[in-house]
Amino acid sequence: LYVSALDGTVYAHEPVMAFALACFSARFYRSPVHSVAGNVVYVGTQDGSVDALRASDGFLLWRYRDRNGNATSTTVADGVAYIISQVNDTASIAALSANAGTLLWHYTSPVPIPSTQLSPIATNGLVLIALQDGSVDAFHARNGVLLWRIATQ
Repeated sequence: LYVSALDGTVYAHEPVMAFALACFSARFYRSPVHSVAGNVVYVGTQDGSVDALRASDGFLLWRYRDRNGNATSTTVADGVAYIISQVNDTASIAALSANAGTLLWHYTSPVPIPSTQLSPIATNGLVLIALQDGSVDAFHARNGVLLWRIATQ
């Protein structure tokens, strides 16, 4: 279990002991732990970026800041980190190499993502995101091509 605390520390809790994973002078103040995959913890930061931290010691592996806003959620699947970013009425999704943080593809949505900050869903070669207008976008997981949009309301 990984939790970010108000003092800027990310804590890792194991059944036997709890220890401070990382502390970057309150960089993580009120920021969520977005996702955990393998030995990497993905944490949202105050400045709107996502940091990938090595779970064993909190070492910063990479940092991603979307030019279109603050990162609100991350999903990791098949070696790819899918990051939702949003500012005002602009939302985007970026696919990054989970190992190196290199950008694989990026898509800016014409419709905002709900303020509930839903995480993208990655399954069967698709990445799905829910949008503010009640529709769902489906992207090809490898190249980010928008395959379809369906209205759910």
